[in-house]
Amino acid sequence: MHVPAPSARRTLLFALLLAALAVPSVFVTPANAQATQNFPVIGTIHRLDPKLDELIPKDAKIEVLSSRFQWAEGPVWDKASGTLFFSDVIANQTMHWKEGEGVSVYL
Repeated sequence: MHVPAPSARRTLLFALLLAALAVPSVFVTPANAQATQNFPVIGTIHRLDPKLDELIPKDAKIEVLSSRFQWAEGPVWDKASGTLFFSDVIANQTMHWKEGEGVSVYL
């Protein structure tokens, strides 16, 4: 059985490490090309007042539309255009999300 020299083993291990780090970047999709269906669902909506049903459908879920933001705030839904607007505080940008399009910079 042939055993590579220590320097050859280090080179091989280094090459495998670089390859392993490079592979995930092939599968990363840009924010505006992200999937727009089958989002992860988190938490539950606790309805303490029946009037909430007038604002939020009974089958509504809390879905993660994007996880690339460190600090996002101020979501507002524009029913006419079917667009969710919110702020990316760290990047100082206004973002928008729309079904079928994903997240992109608005302002």
